[in-house]
Amino acid sequence: MNKANNQLLTEGELLRIEIKKSKLRQEDFAQKMGFSRNYLLRLLERGQLPPDIKAKATKILGRNIFEKLTPVIHSGTPVYDLHATAGANENISQLPELPTFHVKVPGYEDCNFGMYVYGHSMYPTIETGSLILCRRVKDKSVIMYGEIYLIRTNDYLMVKRLQKPEARNAVLCTSDNFEQRSEKFKRFEPFELPIDKILDLYLVKGIIKKTQV
Repeated sequence: MNKANNQLLTEGELLRIEIKKSKLRQEDFAQKMGFSRNYLLRLLERGQLPPDIKAKATKILGRNIFEKLTPVIHSGTPVYDLHATAGANENISQLPELPTFHVKVPGYEDCNFGMYVYGHSMYPTIETGSLILCRRVKDKSVIMYGEIYLIRTNDYLMVKRLQKPEARNAVLCTSDNFEQRSEKFKRFEPFELPIDKILDLYLVKGIIKKTQV
């Protein structure tokens, strides 16, 4: 990678690339750094890295990858090429190497990332092809019922409005599209999901709709 290309990267993005080139797994690199992989992932999303983190990374990689880097500080939310639908299974614990672009929306600076949603279960609130801005929920036992969340399980990556269920230790996943499949059944029926089946949970804080295709 030449210097010109380096100047287009943030420190976090550059470190992500160099870890991959080093053939170390992110789990192994994080262990050498002395913290968890989840913490490493949060670091990689930053524009600039703390001096002590850069020093440790330099020691592990055997060279200073930041020496000739002119950081580009993105003052916006990274948007990744991920798609959420009712049947997708994308691993958002490991984001793509680089974001496609960044968006800056006042009031949404605390969002971790953005991604696209396809499908019709959340229409008219979320139209197919809309961009959603998501903030990670660390404590899944505290859920704001009535809000829209991005949910990852072993089999699905889906966007649903969460309501209070009848069962304990679960959430009721509902859709905003009330279209009827028949007189007895809705096209998108609500269903209960045990909280312990949720691998990742994100609050959908922002929705950016496409007005033209």
